[in-house]
Amino acid sequence: MRANRHPDNDGEDDAAEKIEEIDLDKEAGNLTDDFADISLGKCPKCGQVWLRYLTENEGYTGSGRWYLGAISDLQANMIPVNQAKALLEGLEWYWVGGSYFSGQIRVSRGNIL
Repeated sequence: MRANRHPDNDGEDDAAEKIEEIDLDKEAGNLTDDFADISLGKCPKCGQVWLRYLTENEGYTGSGRWYLGAISDLQANMIPVNQAKALLEGLEWYWVGGSYFSGQIRVSRGNIL
């Protein structure tokens, strides 16, 4: 299964296993105006580039959310940090997870919370 395909397409791997393979640059420190942390990663198996948008409100338990979507190399090199949310919202689908979603990983699309 290519990493950028919807995880339900062939059932080979579950989303959590696929996501763990992605080497995210967690030290990037790219914060948006609304304090979301933006990072890029690449799947070591297929080379797919992934954009992660991570946000939480430290004052509220269970508010942590992350969104992970497949993007092109060109998008990765040209996207301004503050446009990352809009880019993800425009994708056909992306993975979501975090404490806000009770630790579940699922596929979503459209507006990011």
